[in-house]
Formats: sequence, C-alpha cells, structure tokens
Amino acid sequence: MLGRLTKATTNVAGAQIDVYTYSKSDKIKSDQLLNNMQSMLTAAGQFLKQLPVKRYTFLYHFEDQSWGAWEHSYSSEYVIKEEEFSKKLADDMTSIAAHEFFHVVTPLNIHSEIIQQFNFETPTPSEHLWLYEGVTEWASDAMQLRGQIMDLPTYFGELSQKIAYDKSVDTTYSLSKLGLTCYTDEGQRQYGNIYARGALVGGLLDIRLLELSGGKRGLREVINELATTYGPDKSFPEKEFFAIFTQKTYPEIADFFNRYIKAAEPLPFTEYYGKLGITYTPSIPTGEKIASLGMKPAFTGAKFVLTRLSDPLLKAGLQENDEWVAFNGQPVSLENIGKIQTDLKQLKPGDTYEVTVRRNGQDITVKNAMLEKEGVKQYVFQLDPLATPQQVQLREVWMKNL
Repeated sequence: MLGRLTKATTNVAGAQIDVYTYSKSDKIKSDQLLNNMQSMLTAAGQFLKQLPVKRYTFLYHFEDQSWGAWEHSYSSEYVIKEEEFSKKLADDMTSIAAHEFFHVVTPLNIHSEIIQQFNFETPTPSEHLWLYEGVTEWASDAMQLRGQIMDLPTYFGELSQKIAYDKSVDTTYSLSKLGLTCYTDEGQRQYGNIYARGALVGGLLDIRLLELSGGKRGLREVINELATTYGPDKSFPEKEFFAIFTQKTYPEIADFFNRYIKAAEPLPFTEYYGKLGITYTPSIPTGEKIASLGMKPAFTGAKFVLTRLSDPLLKAGLQENDEWVAFNGQPVSLENIGKIQTDLKQLKPGDTYEVTVRRNGQDITVKNAMLEKEGVKQYVFQLDPLATPQQVQLREVWMKNL
C-alpha cells in the first residue's frame, strides 16, 4: 500500500503487530482500529500460546466499495467501503480480523503438499478446505469466547446464523466434496458454507475431543500440536491427513470424519451440545405475527437467486431460482443487500413491494404484498437448568483454554 497512511503498532505474544490504514476521507485511523482489536489479539495469543510469526501486518483500505478480506502468510488486507468511524464499524473489522489472523496457523503452519507447492496457473483443490477455512472460522469465535470478549448468548447467536446459512444451501454437499470442487461453478455455489458448516463441524469436533479425553484435550490443543509437528516449511500428505489426525487423537474420530466431513450426515447438535448441558431446539414458536416475504433469497457466489417461493409468488409469475436483480427499483448487489434487508424489516403484512428477476436474459417485475406468518425463533441454544454436574464441568472446560 502506498499513499496517505496512518500506522499503529502493538506487541502480542512475542509478535510485532502493525496496522496500516488508507481512508479516502481520513475518517478512519489505525489507532482506532487497533484499540478495538487489542483484546481480540490478546485472546488469539492466549488461544495459540505463542504466535507462529514474529511480525504481522493488517492492511486496511477504506474507499468506495466493499470486497472483504484476504489472508497472506504475514499479513491480511481489507477492502471496505468508507463510512464514519463507529463502534459497530470497529467491531465488524475486529470480527473479520479474528478470522484472517488465525490463518497464521491454518494454512500457514498446517497444510498439505498441495498448498505447500501451490500451482497458481492450474489450481489443484485440497480436500482439507474444511481445516483451512472452517476450523479457522470456528477458532475466531472460540478464542473470543474463551478470552471473555464474546459472551455465551452472542456465541450461540453465531452458531444459529451458521446453521441458518447451512440450511439455505445444499445440505447433502459434504465438506470434502466442497474442498475438491471449490474451483468449479458447482462448488462456488456452495462455497460460503465452508465458513458455516465448516465452522459448525469444527465446534462439534472440539466437543467430541473434549469428551473422549475427559476434558483434557480439545481441538485447540490438537491444532497447536499439529502446528508444532508441521510448520511453514513442512506439509502433511494430502491423502493421509484424516488418518494422521485420528492416530494423534482417538479411533472414534475416524467415524466423525467419515460421517460429518467425508459424508454430509445431519449434524448432531442436540447430542453433542447436550454433553455440555446446552439444549438445542430447531424452532420455537414465539406467538407473534410477523411479516414474511414469502421466499428465501440466496447468494450463489456470483448472483442472488430466489428460492422457497410461496404459492402467491408462484402465481404472480416468479419461478424457483430466478436471478434477483432489483427490489423496489434498487439494484440487488453485495454492496447494497444490507440496505435492502433493512428496508424489508420495515414492511408490515399487506405492504406491497416490487421484485425484479432476470430469466433467460429478460427482466420480469412482479408486484406482491407481504404475507403474515407466526414468528419462530430458529436454531436456539440455551443453558439447560437441569444439567448434571458432569455436563456443567465439561462445559466449564469447553469455555476456557486448557
């Protein structure tokens, strides 16, 4: 990055952390971002015991568009639309940074030979994308929970959002298959689920390891051991990693990999979180009447499509998987989907709206009214007041770094 930059520096677990920021109108400064990020970085240091790098740089670019973030070995870059600095902006940046920062472990220190000798001209996919991205996303939340900068209800909310995303795509598409097809159009349509189902599976694997070890060793401990065994210059054999992980842990983990990573069996939230004295309920009616769009928009990796259409919308002329291009005249894009979602929340049953879809190269606009349905809280995690002492004890272990 070149230009009018602000800089802030700190030290975490023996590593120098630098933050450089370009803000088009000078609205956002590096020290503001770092001040908010400090507790997350401290939590990451505690989670990893010692950072596997001696220096790390966050590169922030705030201008006219948002394109997300990208990790590198010793840095991560963020391209975000500029706005006035706020606590929410800082919290959002910290949340994204928590994920990108953990990539210093996966895949920098734990990766297969495919990643070690990566072919940038003809990319070869690795089956272990679940490890590189899914476990990273799990760790970004777990380290904040254990560092006491994310409370339990917020953590439960993160789980619920990830389950909702998983349910919005093909639930029969396994994480192994997603890793192996991630460079294809088919895989790209499922790709976002590596951050949802991938992280959920990481959380379940952590619970299973804690249970089998009597609360002495979870996924964090195994990841740290693997990082020591391998490191930046030593890769694991692509085809043997499941066996290596199983040999390092317990025979039962082979069954876990077969069912929830190689295959796509329904994830056992009730059983596994029950071991911690936490109940899981797929849906709880609230008794309230709320407005409903009558369809489920989904992002396929390249465009927004409409799914789960209600009868009134089908009769109005919409079809499953129509490309959604406008809402009340506003173009639908990644940049403004947040504003459209805010507008939707203001609508009441009976309020009318216009949806424009593109089908076979033609734009079709349909006018419809918001429907009414009973409010339901979905994918609810709660502490079980009847939890046994053993369940509570395992939960307390689960909530801290061993």
